[in-house]
Amino acid sequence: LLVLAPILVLTYYLYSVSVDQYASTTGFTVRQNEAGAATDVLGGIAQFTSAGGGQRDADILFEFLVSQQLVQRLDRRMGLVSHYSAPQGDDPYFALSPDATIEDLLDHWQRVVRVSYAQSTGLIELRVLAFDPRTAQDLATAIIEESQDLVNGLNGQARDDAMRFAERDLEVALDRLRDAR
Repeated sequence: LLVLAPILVLTYYLYSVSVDQYASTTGFTVRQNEAGAATDVLGGIAQFTSAGGGQRDADILFEFLVSQQLVQRLDRRMGLVSHYSAPQGDDPYFALSPDATIEDLLDHWQRVVRVSYAQSTGLIELRVLAFDPRTAQDLATAIIEESQDLVNGLNGQARDDAMRFAERDLEVALDRLRDAR
């Protein structure tokens, strides 16, 4: 009775009460552009100083994928609370409360969005659950778009910093050349 009763209750709930969930799974890696001609000119110093840049970006991206900032952006963009609370009357355990706070939504997010990250390969795998297949796919696509924006912003900032430092070094070198002449 102690074993059979919980199994029967669980079976009844899963087949009669709970709402179907659909999953969308995707995987991607963050890669760093090669240093190119700068590596040849500087004898590999540029490559040495930027070693691990792709790894660092992947670490930052992993933290972003489970952050409150991403959840807030996607809630404004897609209405996460309204989607995940839609079957509240039908499925009280797997659905979100319609008057959920951002903390409640973040807690629910960590149940419906699974992120795994293999540091050795740099592969980030994303699995998104939703109450309909289209929303699961749209949400996975939106997460990837937000991730691309973050990584492109980081790369743009790093590129701007490198250009600023290179221009400053060029000015110093030109001043030294003038002094030497």
